[in-house]
Amino acid sequence: MDALVEIVQTVTAFLIGIIRRLWEYFLDLNLFEKLIVLTVIPAFLAVAFPVATYPIFDTYFEINNPLAVHLLGLMLAMFLTPFLPHVASLLVREALCVLYFAASLYIHITGTLSHAPYTLAAGYFINCAVPILFSVFALLSFIQER
Repeated sequence: MDALVEIVQTVTAFLIGIIRRLWEYFLDLNLFEKLIVLTVIPAFLAVAFPVATYPIFDTYFEINNPLAVHLLGLMLAMFLTPFLPHVASLLVREALCVLYFAASLYIHITGTLSHAPYTLAAGYFINCAVPILFSVFALLSFIQER
């Protein structure tokens, strides 16, 4: 039993050490990089919330975000690109944000989100706002670091 308690204490201490190092790294970031990290919260909401609803008889059905996997990839790119040189980081971040935003607009404008008549939900607007926020914060971070 003592061995089990020691294993749990060791794993807990290891996890607390990782969390402490991540927190210190977060505190060392500039303001706009911190805002990029905090923009992950609405990004996860955009993945979780429905982007549209459509009625069938008396029930409303929801359409999930078809670009959710790409938004997760965009979040990953926003975390990994600061390790690139500044100009390359900005170019990759801005290009991915523009592509994602254009794809989300394209899906709605062309009506390929659903064949049923639908109304947009809050998730769609969050889905459009997140790449704009990422793009603005990345540009401001580049300007500040330059």
